[in-house]
Amino acid sequence: MNPFIIFALVSSIVAIVYGLFLIKVVMSKGTGDQKMQDIAKAIQEGAKAYLNRQYKTIGIIAAVLFFVIGFIPMLGWMMAVSFLVGATHNRRS
Repeated sequence: MNPFIIFALVSSIVAIVYGLFLIKVVMSKGTGDQKMQDIAKAIQEGAKAYLNRQYKTIGIIAAVLFFVIGFIPMLGWMMAVSFLVGATHNRRS
């Protein structure tokens, strides 16, 4: 077997084991006192509001580009639909 493939496989196994170790360490830590939990909640709410605003802005831009691409004769509506699918397939709520 190619030594580069063996190195890549061993490296990936080591990385996965190390990742599992870090997950265990982080999950074993406490959640902190009430003030820390309140701060964490505020950060989460702010991040969610920011991402929702970003999704709205990008959605508007994507809709405009969809119609621009669709009305260009050399590109057409099939290309516009392909653009829209590619632009939205990774969105997570």
